[in-house]
Amino acid sequence: MQSLQWVEEWQHDVVHARREDQLLPPDAHLFLISHGLPRVMIFECRNSFEISFSPLGKELTCFSAVVPSGEVDKDWDLQVIIGEELFSNGSASFCVHQQTGEVSRIDCKKPELLSFVNSSVVQFGKSLHGAMKWSEALHSNGTALSPKSCDVLAKELEAIDARAFQSQDTFWGNVIELYRTTETADFEITNDPLQSKPRI
Repeated sequence: MQSLQWVEEWQHDVVHARREDQLLPPDAHLFLISHGLPRVMIFECRNSFEISFSPLGKELTCFSAVVPSGEVDKDWDLQVIIGEELFSNGSASFCVHQQTGEVSRIDCKKPELLSFVNSSVVQFGKSLHGAMKWSEALHSNGTALSPKSCDVLAKELEAIDARAFQSQDTFWGNVIELYRTTETADFEITNDPLQSKPRI
């Protein structure tokens, strides 16, 4: 998808990385300059959360710079923060590995600190877009949220990046499980900033 079409598809504000940034791997940097990511992604479900990608428009930092010194892992110096997640009882960071380009979610309060998200920033962006379009289609068609409709999303995301479902604790695997167990009609995946609300 061309960059202009990509931005138009989101309908709301998209944030881009700065050209002068030196921390991101080349492929990720190029995509985030040309295409970018939505300023916010909101996941309304049983345990709602939202991800802000506002850090992209600022000077980027590595995860090692934001955690207490006693919790620094040798790999944190290679994890570049591109997004921050807020949920009811905490927060997490979305990071790009400088060497592999993989996207991970890091939550220092979980026993397993790091969860795999996607193999690349491009696949992450496509997955976010696919999840939003899935939600829009369900609402426009009046389709109820169900295990079957969640299976549709899982297959779409797996087609974008099979690795997103190859281990037990992955971000997208956990998202699918959250929506499978959401029993309310009040569900949505959107980048509409008007839907943003305090999460902590």
